[in-house]
This record gives sequence, structure tokens and C-alpha cells, in this order.
Amino acid sequence: MGADRLDEVLDAAYDCLTRYGVRRTTMDDIASTMGVSRSAVYL
Repeated sequence: MGADRLDEVLDAAYDCLTRYGVRRTTMDDIASTMGVSRSAVYL
């Protein structure tokens, strides 16, 4: 995973974690925030 992609994932995760909290944030939330499928987050 490139540095730019990692930054994009971390930014989306931060947004979701602050919005939904740690217990309610899912990979689907992070992927949706990024505008990609859940499997694309892992690439």
C-alpha cells in the first residue's frame, strides 16, 4: 500500500471514528467514506 493510499485510509478512519465511535465504526463505513468497496481498502 502506497503512502498516499495509507493516508486516505487513515483520514477516512479518523472521520468515521469521530462520527460513530470506536465500537460502531465498521470497514464498510471507512470504505464508504473513501468512495470505494470494502475489499479495495485492503489493496
